[in-house]
Amino acid sequence: MIKRLLIILFALILSISTLAGCFDVSNTPDDDDSQLKGDDESNEKPDPDDPYAGVDYDGTKTYKITLQSDENCTVIGVNPLTVKSGKDAVFFVVFNTNYSFLSAEGSQNISYSTGCITVKNCTADTTVKVNSALTVDLCTFGVENPAKELGTVEISTAPGSVLKNTLISVTAKPAETQTFIGWSKGGTVIDGGEIVSYSKNYSFTINEDTKLYPNFLTEGYTVIKYDLNGGTTSDGSAGVILTQYKPVNHLAPNLIADDGKIIRPGYTLLEFTENADGSGLAVNPGGMTKLPDDSSVMTFYAQWSEWTSEDDFTYYIDTITKEVTIQSYNKDASVVSIPMEIDGYTVTSVASNAFVGKSFETLVIPRTVKTIASGGFQNCTKFDTLYITDAFTSIYNDAFVGCRAFSNLRLNASLPPHHVGHAESISFRLEQILERDEDKNMIMFVGGSSCLHAIKADVIEKELDYKYQVLNCGTNAGGTGVLYMEGLSHFMKEGDIIVNVPEYGNNQMGGTEIVWRTFRATVACYNIFRYVDFSKYTNFFTAMTEYNTDPTARYAGAQQTYDTKNNSLTPRYANLSGTRAPKVNTYSPTKVSAGSLKASAVTTINNLYAYLKGKGIEYYFSCAPICHYDTNGTPSTAANLEAYYNATLTQLNCTVISDPRDYLYSSTQYYDSAYHLATEACYLHTDKIIEDLKAALKING
Repeated sequence: MIKRLLIILFALILSISTLAGCFDVSNTPDDDDSQLKGDDESNEKPDPDDPYAGVDYDGTKTYKITLQSDENCTVIGVNPLTVKSGKDAVFFVVFNTNYSFLSAEGSQNISYSTGCITVKNCTADTTVKVNSALTVDLCTFGVENPAKELGTVEISTAPGSVLKNTLISVTAKPAETQTFIGWSKGGTVIDGGEIVSYSKNYSFTINEDTKLYPNFLTEGYTVIKYDLNGGTTSDGSAGVILTQYKPVNHLAPNLIADDGKIIRPGYTLLEFTENADGSGLAVNPGGMTKLPDDSSVMTFYAQWSEWTSEDDFTYYIDTITKEVTIQSYNKDASVVSIPMEIDGYTVTSVASNAFVGKSFETLVIPRTVKTIASGGFQNCTKFDTLYITDAFTSIYNDAFVGCRAFSNLRLNASLPPHHVGHAESISFRLEQILERDEDKNMIMFVGGSSCLHAIKADVIEKELDYKYQVLNCGTNAGGTGVLYMEGLSHFMKEGDIIVNVPEYGNNQMGGTEIVWRTFRATVACYNIFRYVDFSKYTNFFTAMTEYNTDPTARYAGAQQTYDTKNNSLTPRYANLSGTRAPKVNTYSPTKVSAGSLKASAVTTINNLYAYLKGKGIEYYFSCAPICHYDTNGTPSTAANLEAYYNATLTQLNCTVISDPRDYLYSSTQYYDSAYHLATEACYLHTDKIIEDLKAALKING
């Protein structure tokens, strides 16, 4: 009994000290009239027969507000209260040990904070019933909507204390032009919250304190959530990053690059995956991915490689440059992950013969390593998988001589992209493949710049009655066309068709040498390399070094970011835009003969055909435009063209759909070289391709 009196006395003192904080002082009258008048006050009570009963002395109508508490709640102070119309009635309460406020009935305008029940905006005599419950049986429920201008919410249960196992329903109502992303806990998704439901109407049984956040997104945007999975932002402030992506010129987003903005001490970033355990879809840092079909939120988890212990290396520290060179590796583990730093100094290079003859299988080279000396990894015969970024500047092929098993490359972006809007870029073509019409098969033309200048994909699509989605993937004759087709085919589907339109006798015709142009074409979509068998190709390291060190190769000054890259092509078909008038210049004839089809190219093309056939993708072989007249106006040799055609028919296993003798053009029909047709001739060439395609597809008319 004494304990209870002490509790009541303490609550009374507390109520007096917090009275000002509970009242809306902005509504308190300036005179000495009290906002609240209890029945036991010394003020004379109105006579029931008095016409002014229920009216304060200043003429304002008053109401009686009564609080009925259960056996576990005690009202401290005046009860009932008499309040002026429109004012609030504030009661002070104390709950028995282990009990808490649960709910109040009798008015829609009731709020509760510790020790204080407020009946707001009183406009009638009201009796309010207070219900309590054991604290262990209660949860706290609430909804916070920080962007009310984007949408509103409806809830089935008032915020505050709620009995466990209560079924709660919430409904999100996005404003016009807004998209609802989902309900999250722990904050909005942009602030690192976790999505718990993508449905506007979400019902759940509450068993723990829960605050929900509705997430609204302007129509057309996608949120990409990066769970750093043990890592943090470089300043250590967050383990989750959210970015908003809006496709304008671009249909598919690029993931964030490995540029130092996310870190995990003692680890190197490998890739992003759709599941925390590393399973499911994997995308390189800076790589491109498909937008979700059923949600406006994509979640990726960072995957990391722990550094090999510095004790496993012999190394040299240059205290002037503060750089470390790995001199030798003294163990023989299956995975070697070169550290980014040793003793606080940055690891930047690997010495000659540092790993000679080692039997590791997977090698991780971090973005800090720029140089590997000749023979640094020679004769590592079990080495098959390499993780490396695009940041190195002095690694040549002889650093990996004798590594016969190397076949899997994970090339991660560390540097900002260059010229991804250039006509050579593969990234725009990959976007079209990723965001294709799934109800149609695709026909993709692959070749050099003559393909880009000679084919109108939209015209072909129309002439085939829109039964196929048609894409022009003409890049540059010096690029590695077979590699492009192998990598892009991973994203295609059964029933699709690749039409190879190579220029004659160069790298596009079955060449397997990687050149710096290969990287200029594939920047922003290095993830296609994941699906290429690199044992078939040569010159990767030297070509990448040339690309990174030759300003001409990188188009100096054209640096962009992955979310502001521009598209110079017509997005849907990747056609070359604009009108190209014929130039006055005359061009030398295209040199075509049976020798244009090299024996090595025959083997490569036939292997590619077999690979694509195994995936259910058809491979057709066609012709690039041929400049027919030399500077003297003499026709090029018809016999050579016939010999070349017969070579393709007899040596290639795929379907050869075109005869080069049908693809001859006068030098006056070209634009700026003997490879680039002017616009009028481009339409003529497209018509011929349509005829050949219809014949191959057995389409009449």
